[in-house]
Amino acid sequence: MERILRIEGVYYLVPVKNGAPKITVRWPASANSASPGYFTFEAGSWDAYDFIACGVSPAPAGSEVTVEYSGDCAVDFHFTNAYPAAPDRYAGVGRPQWHFSSRRGWLNDPNGLFFLEGRWHLFYQHNPYGINWGNMHWGHAVSADLLHWEEWGDVLAPDDFGTMFSGSAVVDEANVSGLGDGSRPPVLLFYTAAGETCCQCLAYSRDGGRTFAKYPGNPVLPAFEDARDPNLFQDPVSGDWILALYLGDRSRKTYQLYRSGDLLHWRESGRELLLPGERECPGCFALPVAGEAGAVKFIFWGANGRYWIGDFDGVSFVPESGPFALFNRSGEGCAYAGQSWSHAPDGRRIFIAWLTWGEARGGGCFSQSMTVPVELTLQRRAEGLRLAAAPVRELARLRGREWRFERLEVRNGMPRELLELKTDDCGWEIEFELETATPLIASVCGIDVAFEPEQRKLRIAADELELPADAGKMFRILTDRGSVELFAAGGRIWFAKHLELSSGRPLAFADQCCGCGVLRNLRLRELRSVWQTESDGVGCPLHNRETGRRRK
Repeated sequence: MERILRIEGVYYLVPVKNGAPKITVRWPASANSASPGYFTFEAGSWDAYDFIACGVSPAPAGSEVTVEYSGDCAVDFHFTNAYPAAPDRYAGVGRPQWHFSSRRGWLNDPNGLFFLEGRWHLFYQHNPYGINWGNMHWGHAVSADLLHWEEWGDVLAPDDFGTMFSGSAVVDEANVSGLGDGSRPPVLLFYTAAGETCCQCLAYSRDGGRTFAKYPGNPVLPAFEDARDPNLFQDPVSGDWILALYLGDRSRKTYQLYRSGDLLHWRESGRELLLPGERECPGCFALPVAGEAGAVKFIFWGANGRYWIGDFDGVSFVPESGPFALFNRSGEGCAYAGQSWSHAPDGRRIFIAWLTWGEARGGGCFSQSMTVPVELTLQRRAEGLRLAAAPVRELARLRGREWRFERLEVRNGMPRELLELKTDDCGWEIEFELETATPLIASVCGIDVAFEPEQRKLRIAADELELPADAGKMFRILTDRGSVELFAAGGRIWFAKHLELSSGRPLAFADQCCGCGVLRNLRLRELRSVWQTESDGVGCPLHNRETGRRRK
């Protein structure tokens, strides 16, 4: 079915009804990298919808375009000239209050992370038209503190090469690509365009990362089966750029490095790298060994959070030890496909991952979230070199009320000091040192956490973690709506899980069956929401009729 559509604004709006029949929309390709040539969504009506999807119009206002629709009905487009910030609420049921989630639609892998001019840029796999995977775009948000995020809208949308899969970003400070205009360094996004086969492409920005144009010479690496997820780092000796690529599930599930002096023309570097148990989303970077002047090692990881420690010899990554686990995974609901920011200030290595929820069901305007951003350090322990993860120091800005207990004894029941501690929400930071030789079971926002020191085991709900022999006694637990993250063993243990929490008590011990132990230096801190809750920012399925204009 075809119709002529008159464009009446910079952005178009369509009503999405989860579970409704799907409609595919196609129109002429746009020169704007953020405007899709096609998308599929579960079409609602302006009288019955779950949320409003927003996209960049395929032509300037006043233009007419031919639109093809699958099915027997056309879409009733509305238009606006301002990216709609108000229609979807962050106070909705299940919305994380201090973890990043997209205002609307599905989210997965973090992409293209870089720091520039005081802003942390977070791109991510985004389906703006539904709460499940599909229509892969690159969403974009920025923050001054890694916690309070402002969405700038999608920057990459599906085109003739395919949908926009994962990748990375670099700030081309020397303008070796020649894509800058001399006013400021260009920002380059490297991404996978996923069609019948996958090719590696490039988009660039001349305005500090606000808008992007797709490189006219795409692809920069030709199509090869399902190869994907380009990730870049710079060779500290030659200054060349190195691109790590996952060669795909249809090949041998290996990684390959490529080299370039200008970020545009690439050639293979070294042999394929097989990392057992890993696939997708490579990352490689240098990290100093904490406390050892001049000692630097390279880290190489994959999407499952397993990493290898070694060296880069100018041609290949050379593993020396590993694999080890950066974060602990156990099926659905865990961290996956993490990435670290490039060009971070003060030599910091900041990392964030997708906190998977599984398939979304029912109503709502969003699905999935990110983990807390963590700072990575490389530390020498009795067992050798290991990565350690700690929540970024900026998290302290969210702390509200605090309760302190220098010594709290648990004897098969609820300590009276905790009886009056109740909450209406699930945002908490809990820290303590545990002294016990017998199993002890705590309830953290309704989730059982069992400590078994003799067996060096830690259980969270149905998941079991093994603690190293020198794990120590300090534990740190972060909670939010729908998630628990636990840090132990000096950061060598990081467990993130999507779980349904309950408000009420942040920390409790069941009567007569919880065991015995002593908690020292217990700190319970409320974590405040990062989202506005004023009337102009709460309304998940609400449509701001003043910003949406009906197509004539």
